[in-house]
Amino acid sequence: MSDYLKGAGFLTERERALLRQTGAPSPLALESTLRANTQYYERVLGKSRLQALLAALGSMITSEERNALKDVPSGDYPLGVDIDHAPARVTRTPVHEERDRIYHELQRLRSRGDQSPQAKERMRLLEEQLIKLVEEANRAA
Repeated sequence: MSDYLKGAGFLTERERALLRQTGAPSPLALESTLRANTQYYERVLGKSRLQALLAALGSMITSEERNALKDVPSGDYPLGVDIDHAPARVTRTPVHEERDRIYHELQRLRSRGDQSPQAKERMRLLEEQLIKLVEEANRAA
């Protein structure tokens, strides 16, 4: 990384150290990181220094690489992801309840350590039931 950062000779050693912490192996990777975290880097580097850095990195990036940057979302994602949109919670259905009931019964039987033919047969049937239930749920999804 330090090789391409030399192309931005105006950076202080502190700024270079900060940019090295991103782990970006190329000018394209660093520019992508900076654009995905624009507000953060404006606070840390200052708006004018960030713009100068983006311009310096831009001169190091090929036109093919530049096209790849068109897909980078704009915004402030300090962790590199949009954390405002939590995944939807899964609604528990009767299938979930049945799966859990079978699983817990199977675990209970296994924890007893009963090796009798009746216990083994019951566990085998529960395992088959559980597999069938999961397969059906996967087909329905």
